[in-house]
Amino acid sequence: MVKNLLLICFVALVIASTHAQAETSSNLDGQWIVDPKATEDFVKGTPRPPHPDKLAQWFGIAGGYLAIFIYEFKGNVALKSTLGPGDQALEYQQVFKQGAEAKYMTKQTLGSKADKFSVLIMDNVNIRIIPSESPEMGYVLWKRSQVQSKQMKDQEIIARGEEWMASIENIIKVMKKDPLTHH
Repeated sequence: MVKNLLLICFVALVIASTHAQAETSSNLDGQWIVDPKATEDFVKGTPRPPHPDKLAQWFGIAGGYLAIFIYEFKGNVALKSTLGPGDQALEYQQVFKQGAEAKYMTKQTLGSKADKFSVLIMDNVNIRIIPSESPEMGYVLWKRSQVQSKQMKDQEIIARGEEWMASIENIIKVMKKDPLTHH
């Protein structure tokens, strides 16, 4: 009786784990671009970081570049490229997944070490992509792209960039505010 109960519990655990892993991959499949409004709301709604001035500086320098990034997930493979035609994609392989988290590593190392990132599924709309070398990106939220990146027109890319830059300006203002007035 105890063996049967243990076997049933083990089978249930395996099924739940397999379902969660399959759900992570299927939830990620597709192309993902920066979500300016969600990122701004997320930064405003999270506790103030220990060094808000450094986060503001990071957004001011690196943040603008994120507007042209696109991540595409296909099963256990992720591709990182930029919006528009003709870009070479960097290919990653999934090396870990559990529940709403997955980790990826480049198939080929860049110099002496591999490029890695984690993905956290926030909800049915947004994910967080956090490269090991840039934890600040954990403040950036991504949404599924409604348009294939190679089909985007220059005007659409420019409009996305302008929307993202407006959000970055608001984020920087929030990070530079006096902590007593930060809500």
